[in-house]
Amino acid sequence: MLYSSSALVDVVITVFDPTNTDPTRLIAQLRDAVNGSSLPSNITNGAVLTSLNLTTGCYVTLTGEQLCQCEEQFAWSCDFCDNFGACSGDANPETCDCINAIPQVDQYCEPISLVPPCPLPPQPIEVDVVITVFDPNNTNPTRLIAQLRDAVNNLSLPSDITNGTTVTGLNLTTGCYVTLTGEQLCQCEEQFAWSCDFCDNFGACSSDANPEICDCINAIPQVDQYCEPISRLFVGGGGSSHLIQSWHNSYRNKGST
Repeated sequence: MLYSSSALVDVVITVFDPTNTDPTRLIAQLRDAVNGSSLPSNITNGAVLTSLNLTTGCYVTLTGEQLCQCEEQFAWSCDFCDNFGACSGDANPETCDCINAIPQVDQYCEPISLVPPCPLPPQPIEVDVVITVFDPNNTNPTRLIAQLRDAVNNLSLPSDITNGTTVTGLNLTTGCYVTLTGEQLCQCEEQFAWSCDFCDNFGACSSDANPEICDCINAIPQVDQYCEPISRLFVGGGGSSHLIQSWHNSYRNKGST
């Protein structure tokens, strides 16, 4: 009766290069040699080499840094990058495929199919927070907004608010109020504005509006219509000049009708 079995064997090749050739070039040459192998191949009586893969290339840079890079379709488990440090430029965020170390002999890269994907880092989200103040003393509303602005600017960030949730940035974007004469008014903070059609639809403030952008309107808009960062209002790569031109054209057309 004949029996056959297969086994996976790690082969470690150590190269000492007196000419200080670029190590990535040596690894590329070895990769070409592996890919050019004619398989299957009898290596001993009864032993047949059926496949050959280069999995890991490790070297010490000229500055003394250790580095190990997995070949395509190979990776380490995520804790390897946690323990040894992921390479700054080459690491794939979804897999651990490059570390700043040379691991032990039995810790080389494995097929990606055998390695669970790394958890992605938490993605930041933006949340609009609306604060409504009822002031029985009829304090000047601009003074209340200034006090709130100071409070926001003096906050110490980042700050953990719940287990796993951290506030990394906080901006006051819009201040809205009703004047003592009953007029509604909303003013954007610095570096924030509305699209130009807001001033067309609601009317620009007579004294406070910046002539180059729409940053003050004679209305209190809906909850989800507060000022946005000016950078987001630049459409088509035109930058500030594009926004300014849109504003001027809007009022030129309005005045000619």
